[in-house]
Amino acid sequence: MFDDQMLAGDVGPRFTCGEVEALAGMLRAAGAEGAAAAWIEGHSWGDDDIDDLHRRPEVEAK
Repeated sequence: MFDDQMLAGDVGPRFTCGEVEALAGMLRAAGAEGAAAAWIEGHSWGDDDIDDLHRRPEVEAK
């Protein structure tokens, strides 16, 4: 279920950085590197503050 990239894209932006890091850590520990990366990527679409850990490069350009 957590390997669903659409779910990660829809729900990820609603997670805090700490929450998504914990989830990604759990997925990495289970050997699901791709799923962990998908959650970080999905979450990054919601990180638009200057102090956010996972801000996207195009947000910095704005």
